[in-house]
Amino acid sequence: MPRFFVWIIAAVFCTSILTACFGNDGSNAADDDDSVIDDDTAGDDDSASDDDSTSDNDVSDDDAVDDDTGSDPGPRRLLLTGAGDGEPRSWEQTENGWREWEIPASVIGDKYLQSFGPTLIMNGKDGYSAINNYWSTGGRTMVFVLTLGQSWLKFDAATGWRADEQRPPAGGSSFVQYLQAPEGGAWWAVSEFRLYYVSSVFLEGIFFVDDAVYRYDGLQDDRVMSFLNREVTAFAVPTGDFGLAWVSGEDSNELWRYDGVEWSTQPIPDALQGGGAVAWFWLTAPDAGYAILWNANHTSRSLLEMSGGEWTEVPAPEGCDEIMPSMIYGDSNYAVAFASDRIYHKFWELRDGSWRCREIEVAGDDLFLIHAVLTADQQAYLALQSPYAADSHLFLVTAGELSEIDLPGNLERITGVHLLGEGAPPVSFVPASVPHGYLP
Repeated sequence: MPRFFVWIIAAVFCTSILTACFGNDGSNAADDDDSVIDDDTAGDDDSASDDDSTSDNDVSDDDAVDDDTGSDPGPRRLLLTGAGDGEPRSWEQTENGWREWEIPASVIGDKYLQSFGPTLIMNGKDGYSAINNYWSTGGRTMVFVLTLGQSWLKFDAATGWRADEQRPPAGGSSFVQYLQAPEGGAWWAVSEFRLYYVSSVFLEGIFFVDDAVYRYDGLQDDRVMSFLNREVTAFAVPTGDFGLAWVSGEDSNELWRYDGVEWSTQPIPDALQGGGAVAWFWLTAPDAGYAILWNANHTSRSLLEMSGGEWTEVPAPEGCDEIMPSMIYGDSNYAVAFASDRIYHKFWELRDGSWRCREIEVAGDDLFLIHAVLTADQQAYLALQSPYAADSHLFLVTAGELSEIDLPGNLERITGVHLLGEGAPPVSFVPASVPHGYLP
C-alpha cells in the first residue's frame, strides 16, 4: 500500500476525532473553559476546587505555590498504583491490610482508555503522577491507536491523590512518559504524541511520534525541546543543575545534557557508542548512576555503571547470562536490575560489592517483572504483572529470602510499587504504563 494512501487514512482518522486530538484542552488562555482539562492560569472559570495564587498551608489547597506541610511520613508502608474494575486505582498498606486511595473523579472518564502515567514519589511523603488517555479501534485487519492527553495528579501521604488542575498539560494530545522533580530545581516532564496504524492486509503501517520536553517553574510551562519523529528513550534529572536525555531517531542517536540553564547536545562517550539507543538512565548524582544500552540491531542490551563520570560495562552475574536488564534501581551499594519486557523471573542484585543472580519462585508462565523500589536498609520490593490477565504479584527481597506479599482483592493490574514513611528512598519512580495490546 503506497505511503501516500496510508497518510490519507491517518488524516481521515484524526479528522473524525478532531476535537479529541487537537481540542483546546492544551490552551493556557485565561478564558479557557473546556471540560476536558481546564488549565487556564488567570480569570479562572472552572468549577473545580480552589486555585488561588496565594501561599497557603492548607492541606487541601491547590495554590500555585503549594507549600502544604502535610504530616509526619510515619512508619514504612507501601503505595501501589494500578487498575481495578477497568479504571486507574491506588492503594496504601496499613496495619489492617490495604486501603484504597480514591483517584479524583475529575480525571477519570469513560470516553477513552486510561492508565497511570509516570509516578514520582519523593522522600516517602509526596509526589506527582498523571492519568494518560488513549484511544484504540480496529478489527481483524486494521488497528489504529492514538494518544489523547493527560490529567495531572498530586500525592500527599496524609491526604492521598488530588487533581493538579492548574498545571498546564504537557501537550494537548500527548502521553506523559517521564517526570523528574529534583530538589531545588525545575519540574520536568517528557511527553509523547503517538499515532499508530497497522494493516495485516497491506502489511504496512505508520508509527508517527512527536516527543517534547517541558520545564515547569511553578505552574509556568515551557516546551524547551521538541523531537518530531524521534523519541526520548531515556531521561533523568537528578539535581537542579544536571540532567541527561537520550534522543533516538531512525538513523541517529543524540545525547543531551542539562547544565542548570539549558540543554545542549554532547559527544557520546565511547562506552555508550554501541550503535543503539540508551533505553534507561538511573542517576543518583551528576557523576554516578546507571544506563541500559541497546546494541545496533536491538537484539541485546548492556548494563553500564557511571562512577566519577566514567562509564563501564557491568558483566552479567553467574546464572543470569540470558537476562538483559531494561531497568535498574539503586546506587553503587545496593541495586536491582531486571528485564521488564521479557518473561523472566530472575534478576540481578548488587549487594556487599558483588552482583549475583536471584530468582523469584512464582506460578505463572506470562509474568513480567515490571517495577522495583529499594529501601534504605538494602531491601527491595519487586512487582510482577501478566499483560494478558488479572494476575499480579509483589515480593519482598532481603539478603536471605524472598517472600510474597498479599495484594488488595480488587487489584487487577499493578503498574508501580512505592514506599512511604521511614526508610523510603529519596526518589521512587516508574515511567508511564503502556498497556500491552494497545500501544506498540
